[in-house]
Amino acid sequence: MKSPFKFLDSFTLADKDVFFGRDAETKHLYRQVQQTPLLILYGLSGTGKTSLVQCGLASEFDGPDWLPIWVRHQTNINVSLQTAIKRLMPEIKGNISEQIQQLYEHFLRPVYLIFDQFEELFVLGTTIEREEFITTLKNLLEDELPCTILIIIREEFLGRLYPFERAIPHLFEFRMRVELMDYDNVKTVLRESFQKFNISTKEIEGDPKEACLDEIIQNVSLERSGIELPYLQVYLDQLYREDFKRTYPSQLILDGQKWPQIEFTKEEISEFGKIDKVLNKYLDEQIERIQTKLVEHTPDTPTNAVKAVLDGFVSDEETKRPLRYERDSKIIKPDESQRAYFPKLADSDLTICLEELERAKLLRFEPDIIEVAHDSLAKIIYAQRTDEQREQDNMKRQIRLAMTTFDITGEYLTRKQLAKFEDILPQLEKDANTFFEDSKSYRDREDEDKIEKERLQNKKLQDALTQALNAEQIAQQNQQRAEQNAKNNKYLIYCLVSIFAIVSYFFSSYIRQNEKLRHQTKTADSLAKAVAYQLLKAIEEKNGRLQIEINDQERKTNIFKRAAFPNSLIQQAEDSTRKLHKEYKLNKEKEAFIKAKIR
Repeated sequence: MKSPFKFLDSFTLADKDVFFGRDAETKHLYRQVQQTPLLILYGLSGTGKTSLVQCGLASEFDGPDWLPIWVRHQTNINVSLQTAIKRLMPEIKGNISEQIQQLYEHFLRPVYLIFDQFEELFVLGTTIEREEFITTLKNLLEDELPCTILIIIREEFLGRLYPFERAIPHLFEFRMRVELMDYDNVKTVLRESFQKFNISTKEIEGDPKEACLDEIIQNVSLERSGIELPYLQVYLDQLYREDFKRTYPSQLILDGQKWPQIEFTKEEISEFGKIDKVLNKYLDEQIERIQTKLVEHTPDTPTNAVKAVLDGFVSDEETKRPLRYERDSKIIKPDESQRAYFPKLADSDLTICLEELERAKLLRFEPDIIEVAHDSLAKIIYAQRTDEQREQDNMKRQIRLAMTTFDITGEYLTRKQLAKFEDILPQLEKDANTFFEDSKSYRDREDEDKIEKERLQNKKLQDALTQALNAEQIAQQNQQRAEQNAKNNKYLIYCLVSIFAIVSYFFSSYIRQNEKLRHQTKTADSLAKAVAYQLLKAIEEKNGRLQIEINDQERKTNIFKRAAFPNSLIQQAEDSTRKLHKEYKLNKEKEAFIKAKIR
């Protein structure tokens, strides 16, 4: 049967008469795109960002006022952009800027490049792909074309855009946050939708006014401060279908037919339950239904095959992972590079499973890709993963975060991280695998350099210590000789005092020999001081290098804090800073000790 509600589908221009509750945001977005060639539209999953553009903004333009070109990542965002342009003008030539100018001259409409679900570039894209796209974006803006660029991205990925800011300093100058819909606006949506679709609510005497609407809002919000619009549409869709079957058990709604009268009661809504129950119940019912159909077709179908297929459409960041495919006759052929995400099913069984999931509105088919119907559904599917799967997903996210911040920090994975991530190496994407191997090579070289540096430093200190010991030994020997000579000379003086000429001779010899010994002692002391000054200079040079490292590390830590990087990365940077301060303090103490000895 049909339902007037969107379930997990986004609103389009065709739905403008039933797109309620976003009038203010629509007007604000329209004003924003008139003022800037680049706008970032961001918000949490479920705030209706795509619907706001696809329906709200589109309804503000007359047909000739804009030429919207929607671009998704798919296999590569640069290829997807080129494909989207050539879909409008197959014979178009030149670079992207030249093509945009040709589109404008051909259609006589300003071009709007709309990059939807831009977070896919960071979840599914490569470093080279992102660098190429940044260059394209920069050129488009510098060429001052009749073109507006709109980037739609989930809020938690906003920090991943900071590397773009180095090439485009004004990147964040114009941005708009889409908030979750508050209770008052949700009530407006419910009132106007119910009026549009011929739905009434039964109020019970003694209940507050609009108690049914309040009950729906409580069930959908799960006592949070805002409402996720996809959940609201799913809830209303399922509630409508259940009530319709109860009210009209043998009737169907035909295309073009007026919506029949439906009445919701508070008791019915309360019994229907909360959104998490509704979603999980629907998901479980569809999985069980499709699993049964697969077993009927192929009796040895693996247990939980349908669940595993759905899980393959969700990334480790709880986002959609589109499946590239082509059709061979009626059989769906997945891209071989993505086949590992899905269970080992025959192509015919996989085709049945995918088509049934589409029929259940859990998957959406596009010309080149298949994907989960909405990010909100992706989060529910992700929540069913095991603790082991989630831990592995967390490791993959840490590797991607290190890759993303590498251009800013220059930091590879630590030796501890390399050991921890070793087990998930076969599951990594190609660029993540490369970064892992590069990190391992860097740490190996770092260890070798550290060992060699310590060896040279130890040798230098050993040489200095040997020289100091030798100098001390020479000084002691000279002192002993001087004392012995003094004794001998004293004895000779007393023995030969009667012979003046002989006494004079030995007395002169005594004077000359003592002068020579004192000179040797002074030379030894000077050598010891020279060695001490050499050690002092080495320590001061090392302190200078440490001070530079401390300044660099503190600047890096501040960058992390301003960019709102994860606390784990900030903590790691702060730990490194403290370690450098500790080493610097110890060297300062050594320096003070040596200076005191020299004085």
